[in-house]
Amino acid sequence: MANEGFLRVCVWPVYAGALLVDGSEPMSSHEYQRGQITWELGPDGIIRGRTRILVPVGEWGHIIYTHHPTHPVYSASQRLAHPLRIVGTSPNDQAWIDLEGITTQDVNPMGEAFRPNKVS
Repeated sequence: MANEGFLRVCVWPVYAGALLVDGSEPMSSHEYQRGQITWELGPDGIIRGRTRILVPVGEWGHIIYTHHPTHPVYSASQRLAHPLRIVGTSPNDQAWIDLEGITTQDVNPMGEAFRPNKVS
């Protein structure tokens, strides 16, 4: 018997989160929660994902992709073209960031995910 070949696996992130413009992620806030990505095969044969991220009031500058709902390590980051400002009447107010059409280029840590202004 001989061993030949390689097995290569790419595990896509299953959660998306957001970073404030100062680069922090408010994991200790009850008003923040990463969203689980739902992946679907489109009629064009391309796999696309979507999710909702729960965020408190603040100014958001990046979208992150990660493999865990709470661990601080993430696999890819995208800077928003313009910061997203969430305003409210109290510090406990919150909103949803809806992401649609997430593709492998968005979550690939060695690909286009590190090019700025990809998410708009």
